[in-house]
Amino acid sequence: MNASAASPAATATTQASGGVGGGTCPKGASFLDGCAGAPSGTAQHPALLDGYATRPPWNVAGVDYAVGIPTGTVLKDWQTISQMGVSVDTTNNTVYLSGNNVTLNAIDFSLHGGAQLVITGSNDTISNSNFVYGPSMLPDSAVVAANGSNATVENCVIDGNGPTLGAAIANQTSLINGSNKGVMTILYNVLKNFNQHAVEANGSGGLNYQYNLIENGGSGAAGAHVNFLQFGGATGYDSVTVQFNTTYLPSIGASGGEGFQMYNNGTGNINGTLAYNTMLNAPDGSGRPHIPGASGKGVTTANVHDNYIDKKGSQAWFYHDANAGTLDIYTSNIDLRTGKTIIITRSGQSLSTGL
Repeated sequence: MNASAASPAATATTQASGGVGGGTCPKGASFLDGCAGAPSGTAQHPALLDGYATRPPWNVAGVDYAVGIPTGTVLKDWQTISQMGVSVDTTNNTVYLSGNNVTLNAIDFSLHGGAQLVITGSNDTISNSNFVYGPSMLPDSAVVAANGSNATVENCVIDGNGPTLGAAIANQTSLINGSNKGVMTILYNVLKNFNQHAVEANGSGGLNYQYNLIENGGSGAAGAHVNFLQFGGATGYDSVTVQFNTTYLPSIGASGGEGFQMYNNGTGNINGTLAYNTMLNAPDGSGRPHIPGASGKGVTTANVHDNYIDKKGSQAWFYHDANAGTLDIYTSNIDLRTGKTIIITRSGQSLSTGL
């Protein structure tokens, strides 16, 4: 085992308790990897890590347990929603969740050309639901717009539909975005086929982004820029947890780019952890994590550890970090192809000489 995982339970945040049970966890329960609370179903890519020199010692989302909508869920047509705090606009294919402490569960937003969900209330949850960015949504920049506070998106499939719609989805900047305040929670979802970004966080507070399968980004219009996570805004995020996700770019997309960004494209500071993720870049290397941003884009303070990475065609595992060893601490990140530890310094990147 190459990860420095002496006390994984101490470093991982508490996993969700709202899962319906994902069955057995083949890698046991030593890590708070999300398996115990996962939705029921068959893992999406059970053979994804076969053939590598090593693999993570924990249960990997989408490989060892299923994510997304639980098996057996009966979905309801979004146009039939009748619930306090929720309004439905069938003309503009939009559902507005404006009430507080509301849960929308088991909704099929893919019908009738697709519908956008706009959240403006507090402490709202969307769960066990299906989204497809459809032809009726082409003016929309996002599938889920979280503009309230403390929004939660869990156990959903959110499909950007890039391979089908291609250049027509040029307006789609992200699957989930918004100016959410407080903590935005994104757990156990399949985020796939997106044009540009999986998640854009343009508010402030915290982000809990765990146990998701993120795949096939950059599959829409040419000229977009892939990110699995992008921050914006002037306020910043003081508590960011990005853990136990699986990212998979199986082919060279219509557009390339980065993976998880841990810096702010605005001016606010970012303080967070990028850990226990399994990252398989595109053949051209797209999907590489980018920890610090350019000067004038806020200060990043990051703990980056125990990530397993196949950099594919990239020249390095991470973007260059002049703050490595000071503001940004890298430990026990592993190269999937060799099993060796990735050494990150301010001057460069290399592999350890031994296992």
